[in-house]
Amino acid sequence: LQSARQLGCLADGSVSPQLWHPSPHLPLAMIAIEPFMPAAERRVVDLGCGKGRDAIWLAQRGWTVVGVDNQPCFLRQLGDFAEREGLTQHVRGIQMDLRREFQRPAFAELFDPPLAMVNMARYMHRGVLDEAVRLMPPGCILAVHHFLHGAISLKSGRPIKEGKLQERGLERGELRARYVEVFDQVLIDDSDFVCTDGRPMCNFIARKRSPAA
Repeated sequence: LQSARQLGCLADGSVSPQLWHPSPHLPLAMIAIEPFMPAAERRVVDLGCGKGRDAIWLAQRGWTVVGVDNQPCFLRQLGDFAEREGLTQHVRGIQMDLRREFQRPAFAELFDPPLAMVNMARYMHRGVLDEAVRLMPPGCILAVHHFLHGAISLKSGRPIKEGKLQERGLERGELRARYVEVFDQVLIDDSDFVCTDGRPMCNFIARKRSPAA
């Protein structure tokens, strides 16, 4: 118990603090965009949502969230998480194998307006990302949090997705260069972020330009 208390994983009293946090790019994104975005327009698609910590955190702030993942067990946990937090009206999970289905109509339907943000955290597939950026409506925010190329997988001990050009880690400045004609405002492009286990990561947040921009 003493070790748990020292790690901040144990709390005393009648009020329980929240012991989990969203991906670190999201609070930065909210500072940049929420003051200028009406609450009614706060809808986000979370690609590769996993068990839903980002989705739930956004829903707690009043966002309507569509979480997409190919793992049924993750989506069940997302649903349970939303129910515990009283957020079932704000969170919807969709099972989809993004790598195989990103060129199908069901994927395109995810981006129907109103859509304020697309989130992709610790998941990468460049074909999926390219199509998502193409389908995003003007003014929509792209928020990406992912490992840099060469970061080591804790499971395999080898570079993450090495040899898979679509899925491997990001190069420094890659997203800014890849979408230079698409975004009219890059809010954050930080390739010097280090996660808690010491691995290098990239935070990228940008706004899609309007046709007249």
